[in-house]
Amino acid sequence: MPSLNFYAMTHKNILLLAAPVFCCFIMRPIAGKANVAAPGQRTDTSIRAQDLKAYEGYYKMDDSYIHNTAAENGLVLQQMWDNQEISFEPRTAIEFANDALNFPLKFTKDKNGNATQVLAFKRDLWKKAKE
Repeated sequence: MPSLNFYAMTHKNILLLAAPVFCCFIMRPIAGKANVAAPGQRTDTSIRAQDLKAYEGYYKMDDSYIHNTAAENGLVLQQMWDNQEISFEPRTAIEFANDALNFPLKFTKDKNGNATQVLAFKRDLWKKAKE
């Protein structure tokens, strides 16, 4: 017949094993729906070609200029000081991005829907120049 000491040790071991199992139940994620698009299900951010025309033109900051032109899938920005061209895809109706360069653009429009300025890199404000 097992001793009382054996039963006490078995009881302690069972409690020690139960604690991690109980913690696993507590730490389990709660089922729900995240507010994140599933991979491959990006929302449609396409903008009609005629709407992209509102962003075209020259923009000035200090003594430097950039030139935006509408492209099939977004905008092409040309840096006038070195003629480098950078393509941008729409994220919203006023926000564009080049993911490879981590380069965001955010436009401001007037009441008629014409772009008046663009904020690049969340810090550089370019104002639309009179052509």
